Amino acid sequence: MERKEYYLIILLIFSNLILAAQTQYRQIIYKSYISGNMGNWEKVLSEMESQKYNSPEFLLELINYQYGYVGWCIGKKKTKAAELYIRKLESNLDYLNSVTGESSEFHAYKAALYGFKLGLNIWKAPVLGKKSMTHATLAMEKDSMNIHANLEMGNIWNYMPEIFGGSKLKALYYYSKAIKIIEKTELNKKYNWTYLNLLALAGQAADKQGNKQKAIGYYEKALETEPGFLWVKNELLPPLKTDQ
Repeated sequence: MERKEYYLIILLIFSNLILAAQTQYRQIIYKSYISGNMGNWEKVLSEMESQKYNSPEFLLELINYQYGYVGWCIGKKKTKAAELYIRKLESNLDYLNSVTGESSEFHAYKAALYGFKLGLNIWKAPVLGKKSMTHATLAMEKDSMNIHANLEMGNIWNYMPEIFGGSKLKALYYYSKAIKIIEKTELNKKYNWTYLNLLALAGQAADKQGNKQKAIGYYEKALETEPGFLWVKNELLPPLKTDQ
């Protein structure tokens, strides 16, 4: 009996240490995102990748951070780094599928994966674009209230050229839905880089749609949540304020 209690205590301590580490990672990623200091983001990825994947939750967190880093690399034209982390992301998605099956989260990130590949090779747009939409649709079918499923569906409509059916209006629908899902619980907004990213994406989509007031609303909400969000504070919002 004493031995069982001993093991339970050790397990509890170990679990608390893991939780503390994941909380720390979340805070570092968040601070990296709002400041644009992606060097710290990459350090977190390296540290997490060196650990054993102790739970699906840990794996999903790592996948989310790899996803964010790939998006940044593509935006900054860091092709080699993007390709490296796309391979890592794909490998982790395969492992996630073996652990949890084809969940909504799996299909959402799979949709993003094909979107990233498309971003690096536009000539494969017909094939990769179709695969991305297929997985985004499956993600929505499995759970229409999944944040990342709505985010990726929004991304597809946002980045799809209008000549092929792209729609900022449809993108805004899915972005705003994902935002509302997060906002249902105040705690969900804390140290949540995805929430701020959604507000920035929605603001950009509204701006491109010609609705500057709606764009300003999204940007101001982002700064109310995080006054130190430099991308919005220094780049996205000022031009709209100047035009008023």
